[in-house]
Amino acid sequence: MPKYQRKHFTPEIKKINGIPRIFVDGVELPTILYRNRAHEDYKYMKKFVDTGHKLYFMTRIMPPDGSMSWEAYCEAVRKRICAVLDLSPDIFVILGYYLSISDAHIKEHPEDGPWDNPEGPEIDYHVEAARVRETALFSLYSDRIKEEQKKQANIHIDIIESLPDPDRVIGMFFEGGGAQEWYNFNSERYSPAMLKKYHEFLMKRYKTDETLAKSYGKPGLTIEKALMPEEAIANPQRGWLQDTGTPNGRASVDWYEFAAQEHLDMILTGPAAAKKRRPDLLTGFFCEHLLDCEHFIDPFKKVIESPYVDFISGPSTTEANHDLTTSKLSHSLVASIHLHNKLWFQEEDTPPMEKESLREIMTSIGEITKPEHYVDLITHVSCKNIVEGIYAWWWDFQKQWFKSKIYWPRLKKLQAIDKKHRVLKPKPAAEAAVFVSEQSEYYMPNWPRNTTLVVSQTMYYTFPRMGAPYEVYNLEDVLHPDFPLDRIKTAFFIDCIVLNEKEREAVEKLKSKNRTLVFYWASGLGKPKENGSIYDAGNMKALTGINFLERTGQCTPTMMSLPGEHKICELYGSGRFFGMVNELRKGKTPRNKNMGKFDYFPFVCINPVLTVDDPQTIPLAYYVAEMLPLPDEKNRNRIDSLELLIPTQFNKPSPTFVGAAIKEMKNWTSIYLGTNYVQWELLNCILRASSVHTYVDNGDLVFANSRMLAVRGYNSAGIRNISLPGKIKVVDAFSNKTIGKVKEFKANIKAFETKCFHLG
Repeated sequence: MPKYQRKHFTPEIKKINGIPRIFVDGVELPTILYRNRAHEDYKYMKKFVDTGHKLYFMTRIMPPDGSMSWEAYCEAVRKRICAVLDLSPDIFVILGYYLSISDAHIKEHPEDGPWDNPEGPEIDYHVEAARVRETALFSLYSDRIKEEQKKQANIHIDIIESLPDPDRVIGMFFEGGGAQEWYNFNSERYSPAMLKKYHEFLMKRYKTDETLAKSYGKPGLTIEKALMPEEAIANPQRGWLQDTGTPNGRASVDWYEFAAQEHLDMILTGPAAAKKRRPDLLTGFFCEHLLDCEHFIDPFKKVIESPYVDFISGPSTTEANHDLTTSKLSHSLVASIHLHNKLWFQEEDTPPMEKESLREIMTSIGEITKPEHYVDLITHVSCKNIVEGIYAWWWDFQKQWFKSKIYWPRLKKLQAIDKKHRVLKPKPAAEAAVFVSEQSEYYMPNWPRNTTLVVSQTMYYTFPRMGAPYEVYNLEDVLHPDFPLDRIKTAFFIDCIVLNEKEREAVEKLKSKNRTLVFYWASGLGKPKENGSIYDAGNMKALTGINFLERTGQCTPTMMSLPGEHKICELYGSGRFFGMVNELRKGKTPRNKNMGKFDYFPFVCINPVLTVDDPQTIPLAYYVAEMLPLPDEKNRNRIDSLELLIPTQFNKPSPTFVGAAIKEMKNWTSIYLGTNYVQWELLNCILRASSVHTYVDNGDLVFANSRMLAVRGYNSAGIRNISLPGKIKVVDAFSNKTIGKVKEFKANIKAFETKCFHLG
């Protein structure tokens, strides 16, 4: 078959001052787009055209129960695309589909199903948000399923090429179905497809049964009979961490590396098939949050480096979908995605109200109860996305979502703000960067993956409120030639427990130009190696420049600040608590059965505990809990203790139990915070002491670049004092009122209201 030749409407991704943008025949597309999935109300969809939307994501689900033939499905998809394109001659479509495996397929090939018990597969299906069956559950490890994914990718390309003007479809979107977002959420511990691949993995790594049995501490274990190492995964032997120097740790890390590679293969199957046939199409996939999915591991670095992936899409933070108190933020490593010239499409997951309430005020917790509250939410998220260069759509599974007339003027205004902003060609202004280590996740079992949980909580509640913009990266990104090293003044390492040589090289590169490096709990404690324990406090000293003592046992890391001769100590003050305090989770039930009581305070703990033992440091805070003894052989049996340590040290600070400290180096500053959650107030003080410009210092959300500033009132109304990096012309983006050429100004902001300003 000859390759299709695009005649016009050529899509491309080009960076503008470091931010990748979509262009079609040289014309840049708007930031705000529309996504259609559950209805065919074209009169309603036309309203989005009228408010300036140019890009439509479009999906129709193929029912897996045999009620529709592929011929009928293809015709239905073709008609919907044509109807959407008929809305306006200057809009474009990215065609999505759900990988749909039929019930008949799983019955004919049960080995392609997910087996959670040895008797047979789980015969079930996934029902998506519009209550439509999308697929029978299937194994993520099946080669036959991958072939079906390739087949369905080509079916949809056939649909595109049968259109009157195929070139108005500029991309393909792979979603759902189990390969991208909606994982089967079981271990597949007995799936024939999984076991086959797992045995191949073990054979490649260990070569012989004898080597495997010795490595796993299981005499008589053979590669052919090896099962998912459930006991090893569930029972770490070094606090909450897996140590490859122990049999359990070796088996557990092997499993996660194996599973990650297989997930990668499944994720890339669809985009690769489409890209090989139609390299002119933009290809990407929908995924769950790349920061805190405790049920699976995505090899994020390999995804964003893949030539088959142009964009990644996922939901915003969805901690509390029906209230305004939870900030709707980017729940992924967006700066990392942009660095690699990929796009991030954010789906705002606040679900529609069945009825638009007539209530005039919100409840005390900021509950969304009427259309005006949605306008606040739309404004908050859209201003954030415009500033950060993030494409985004709104969850539109039910047409009453935008039923009220008040939405359309706001959407039109936001499109106008976006257009003006893009003309100004803004540059990123973040002077703070947050780093995570992808491979550290392989060294923690699912149930207490507290660092991952806290990464997501940190993105909800702390970094967004510290008063300055920040960017989130994979740690190895520092070595990328386009990484903005000169712009970054402060670096936070929040999930960097086990670091390889490249990651450590990245940290060393940051130790210059008087930067401040802030290391969270156990940063650098682990260093992968072939034999023996990978954990040593000396590894942390090499990374942070601070000496530590490792203590056995579990601690809820609540700390009290100390007085000290350092600007951070002066700004923050003494006698203040931070760390694990009772604000971490609002939910009353755990997210899933695997997390259980570890899902919320006070059970998000640290183990082992590392205490600062360095006379050259300035103590910043001490643990307000009894410490367990230093490790030795007789104490090792206590290392997995679930006994919580009761705070009794409120008035007894001891340098032995210092959990946070500052150390000034030759041309950089090292800060250790021995917790996995730090309140915004302390982060704000660290930034201010590190010469990072803060726009506000009251906990409001700030989104800023060189040409725009957005401030969202967090939960109280009042006059805000807003500071700019330099004197510049400020214009209210909504009223077009010129405030003046100023370095500081005041703004009256209501609770949950977002004010947006053009700069320059």
